Amino acid sequence: MRYSDFKEGIWGFEQENWFGEIVYFETLSRLRPFGLDTERLTKDEVEGVIRMFLLQWGQMARAINRKDTDWNQMLSKLKGISNVLKELGKESILNADLESKKELILEAYGGLHCIKHFGATSIPKILHLLNPELFVMWDERIRANENNRLGFDLVDGEPQKFTKAPCGYLKYLRACQDEARMALEEGKRTTSDSLCEVLRRLLAERPEVEPEKLGSKYSCKTLAKLIDEYNWWRANRWCG
Repeated sequence: MRYSDFKEGIWGFEQENWFGEIVYFETLSRLRPFGLDTERLTKDEVEGVIRMFLLQWGQMARAINRKDTDWNQMLSKLKGISNVLKELGKESILNADLESKKELILEAYGGLHCIKHFGATSIPKILHLLNPELFVMWDERIRANENNRLGFDLVDGEPQKFTKAPCGYLKYLRACQDEARMALEEGKRTTSDSLCEVLRRLLAERPEVEPEKLGSKYSCKTLAKLIDEYNWWRANRWCG
């Protein structure tokens, strides 16, 4: 991934989706008091906050807004992976050693994997809300990698579709990490720049979109969120 393409995709996403980002920031704000201690979550947070995020921001009404959707089971499963989430609490997609953390990531994803109506698209969204530094969201368009448009889906020169299983998501995280690091490396202005410095500059350079509504919140976005924005833009808008 080129740095200029990464920036273009982020800007394109934000200029088109600024309204939905109000929902994103409000959701993070409402879940922030709980941190990674999902044992303290109640049904109000799960059904009232996470559910509304999936419906409004994720546009997933057909998938999860059904009479037999068991939000009590989701609450129980989230409580069950609390210790795993805590162990991953200091990890970010930029710096994490995904190989050494793979079992924890698989356990976090797998812990929510067998709940009726919750699938490969909704699970990473929920995990991202709880740890927005590490977990990158995806959807069916991104996962399918139609026409090899995302730039990181080649294996031995052939397009590779990511599976919906936990191991497929882990592979996706690795690909995202590799591509993001490549883009930030290219964005260095001097050899002494750190990737964190490049990321801070990228955040500072982003355009003001409805500043009276969002203010400085955009500068607080994580690399994991920016990767999702870029991937969404490539999957939905890129014509190359």
